[in-house]
Amino acid sequence: MKKVCFFVGDISRSGGTERVTCIIANYLAQFDFEIHITSIYGTNKSYFPLDLKVKRNTLFETQRRGMVNFPFVIIKLRRFIKQNNIESLISVESMLSLYSIPATANLNIQNICWEHFNYKINLNKKSRSLARYLAARYCDTVITLTERDKMYWEANLKCRATIKRIYNPVPFVNNNLDFSSSPRIALAIGRLTHQKGFDSLIKIWAQTYPHNKEWVLKIVGNGEDELYLKQLCQNYGIKNIDILPATKDIDKIYKEASLYLMTSRYEGFPMVLLEAQEYGLPILSFDCETGPAELIDNNSTGWVIEDQDHFAFEKKLIHIINLFDNDHEFYCKIRENSYRNSEKFCIDIIGPVWIDLLKKKGAQ
Repeated sequence: MKKVCFFVGDISRSGGTERVTCIIANYLAQFDFEIHITSIYGTNKSYFPLDLKVKRNTLFETQRRGMVNFPFVIIKLRRFIKQNNIESLISVESMLSLYSIPATANLNIQNICWEHFNYKINLNKKSRSLARYLAARYCDTVITLTERDKMYWEANLKCRATIKRIYNPVPFVNNNLDFSSSPRIALAIGRLTHQKGFDSLIKIWAQTYPHNKEWVLKIVGNGEDELYLKQLCQNYGIKNIDILPATKDIDKIYKEASLYLMTSRYEGFPMVLLEAQEYGLPILSFDCETGPAELIDNNSTGWVIEDQDHFAFEKKLIHIINLFDNDHEFYCKIRENSYRNSEKFCIDIIGPVWIDLLKKKGAQ
């Protein structure tokens, strides 16, 4: 039984990175793997469901910042790897390679970097660029979430590592969808931050109000921009936008919606688009870096708009609303296509790719 460890910042967080880590860990635990999830800090309690066979460990109980703690993370991680005879270490996010590469030095184990941002975004951190350089040079495999991001890694770094694209799997399984009942609800989900572009979405919704006044836009999430976004709604005098807190009962919210909107400024691999397709929602999204263009079949499962072209987004939104009212049969066909498109991202297709990767013995 091969021993595999996912190395994360804090598995108790409620983000998409933590969700997909739990999905893959749960899948692998059903096969010939002993699965560990090791957080740098936090509790061992996962926000998302974890199989009882998945072992959890935390290096530090409280969050530690600053370079003074850097060597202690490496020391504790290396000790954990040796004590538990870990054979494959997966750093969930390239920044963690700054710890995992020195921690695994001269240990004959498979070192994998699982990138969750897109290559063009470093959030003004030079350390992120350094981490990617080191991962490309010293890891055995770097996993990207899109073909576009794989191309960026290979074009911009001298890669000794194998750069491999593995899509994230859909987190839900829905077999009983009813497309005949379609309330006039548009949906957007994510953290209320500048990255997600909800301010742009509110402005677009305001500009198209004469056409969407019978609809409701639901924005679901928590974050530092909550008060700003609510004030923006008041400034525009918009009554048909609900900003709702994040919830574990997201299934109900997806099932009530008829359209998914995404105006993010950047993404890595937007899990919300997979989730929306799993519920058969047509998607209207900017073609931000990276993900939407690979997840949406334009004019078949949804519509991809040139990045940050607000006028084009508004025009297409009006078109979709008219389509909903005047050609509901075609609208339902788009919903069916969206649902069918999600099937190629099911865990039964994505999971075996992980198994094949992890079956490689030790470092390459």
